[in-house]
Amino acid sequence: MRIAVIDDNASDRKTAIALAKEYFNQRKEYEKMQLVFDEYDSAEAFFNSYIKGVYDILFLDIYMRSLTGIDLARQISFTDENCHIIFLTSSEEHYPESYEVHAKGYVTKPLRESSFSFCNALDYVMKQFSLQFSGITLSLNGAEAFCALKEIMFFEMNNGRLYLHLIEKTLELSGRYSDYSTELLKDSRFMECYRNLIVNMDYIHNYTEDSFLLKNEEAVPISRRKKQMVLNQYIKYFLGKGKH
Repeated sequence: MRIAVIDDNASDRKTAIALAKEYFNQRKEYEKMQLVFDEYDSAEAFFNSYIKGVYDILFLDIYMRSLTGIDLARQISFTDENCHIIFLTSSEEHYPESYEVHAKGYVTKPLRESSFSFCNALDYVMKQFSLQFSGITLSLNGAEAFCALKEIMFFEMNNGRLYLHLIEKTLELSGRYSDYSTELLKDSRFMECYRNLIVNMDYIHNYTEDSFLLKNEEAVPISRRKKQMVLNQYIKYFLGKGKH
């Protein structure tokens, strides 16, 4: 894992790195993880050497010289969705703006006094990494294949056949509906919105009286009998994503 710390205060950079190392050292599940830290004393210095996909986490100070942390975050968030931004700042003034750039944390200085918030932000980021790489084993014509959960828009049984709808294609699967539904529903992104139909809520763009509208303009039905429960679950998930 490669982490960049971007702050014009050298002491704050060192403290952020020390706290991050303490975090990973205290969690046994990450003990074999290789960490690389890079330091930058300005947003300009980072941006001039930035290459998409190199960094997993950015610890980013807001108050810097001509290019602020918010300015840099706007540029990074539009080009590198897998780079997770955690703001480090001496003020809560820009907290609303952190939502606009999809920041995963907002930690106020002095950092040592905010170590709990610092660790919470890293907890959330590491959970996102887990979701990013989790997947399910599929049975296709007698052979097995791995599919990342993030690629699945919805799964259904239609006329006795199983279909897995991905971003760019649809697969017909072998096996039973319960073989896949049990695994999918363990993940908080997935919800059974209709009989024998499970949708990935990350792909929901909007909803109507009787359907969820997906980001690719497809629509999946909402159960009339379970409508309120389904909508409540979706709203709870949607609002939960916005807390970070």
